[in-house]
Amino acid sequence: MHTVQRDSEHVLSQRGQGSTLAPVMDGQNRMVERGRRAKVLDGRQVAREWNLELKAEADRLAGMLGRKPALCVILVGNRPDSVLYVKKKEEISQEVGIDTHVVRLEASISMDGLRGAVKSACRDPAMDGVLVQLPLPRSLDEEGIMCDFDPQKDVDGFHVLNMGRMLMRNRSPRFIPCTALGCMRLLDWHRIDVHDKTAVVVGDSNIVGLPLSTLLRDRGTAIVTVCHGASYRECFDDGKAMQQKRVAASACHPPLPGPSMSWGLHACGPSSQEPACGDAAIAAQFHDYRLPEITRTADILVVAVGHPNLVQRNWVKPGAVVLDIGINVTPYDGANLEDCHADYHLTGDVAFEEVSEIASAISPVPGGVGPMTTSSLMHNTLLAARHRCAGDW
Repeated sequence: MHTVQRDSEHVLSQRGQGSTLAPVMDGQNRMVERGRRAKVLDGRQVAREWNLELKAEADRLAGMLGRKPALCVILVGNRPDSVLYVKKKEEISQEVGIDTHVVRLEASISMDGLRGAVKSACRDPAMDGVLVQLPLPRSLDEEGIMCDFDPQKDVDGFHVLNMGRMLMRNRSPRFIPCTALGCMRLLDWHRIDVHDKTAVVVGDSNIVGLPLSTLLRDRGTAIVTVCHGASYRECFDDGKAMQQKRVAASACHPPLPGPSMSWGLHACGPSSQEPACGDAAIAAQFHDYRLPEITRTADILVVAVGHPNLVQRNWVKPGAVVLDIGINVTPYDGANLEDCHADYHLTGDVAFEEVSEIASAISPVPGGVGPMTTSSLMHNTLLAARHRCAGDW
């Protein structure tokens, strides 16, 4: 997609750009300065402050409802990363003042059984928001189950009505997908104006790429380019193995685009009939598709493809703002003192250290977009409760 935007109904607040003399995080999560580096877009701090605002709103709505706002999470099976992510949602919900009810279903449940659980939760007057934890077992139809939601309780923002409201101009969106919403909130809080800028979104998923490119368009971004996944996804690591590593590292994040998301493409590796794809081969393939040439045009660069340290310094325009939405587990090399374990540590899709030397601002992994995504879910749940109180859907 290549969209040119001249007019917009929505413009970011004119708060100005942050300084490029930016702090970074040390091993004790303290802010330190290392000369002239990119500003770190600290999602943890923003989420903490946002959660305080959300708690005040939850308390106000509790007085109107006669109960706490409530979220129902439907968990199918015991996929470890999904179990971990649901646990994180429960923790933040408790902090904000939202009751969370988890409905646990067997992985062998039929599509009709899951539909029944979704419809029952949506009919429950005590539930303000409902979501199904993704991904689902392959025997179940994710797209089909989204159509069974009451769009007024679809706090993930994936129902066709909510997606359609967001995608079409002059429609007031009710719920915006959480990762995309969190990204925009992160930019707003750090006073980064996207109006009249050029944006490139690497990754075209319904979860991140599609909604975020639309939000950028509607905020007045002059050009939005989306780099589609078909040109690179088959060279990624085995998705199942990466998910298992995420769980071991307590890496909690929404599903990412890539071959692990049930596109039916084989993984590249020694067991594949295709040649093994090492880092050099993957980088070469990306260059074949001219992605670095495209990403270097971006004032705002968003990356969500699920490959560690893919985007390097020479992919980035000097002074660009970089949002890293990837989360990957790599062998521990002793260099990363934060969120590390004995054998592995978490990295994003962007080579943080070297890109920090050329970008004006960058989101870290972990601690960037991830916390914002969970807070966005809390925001959507309270929004659903507020619409119910006002009866203004």
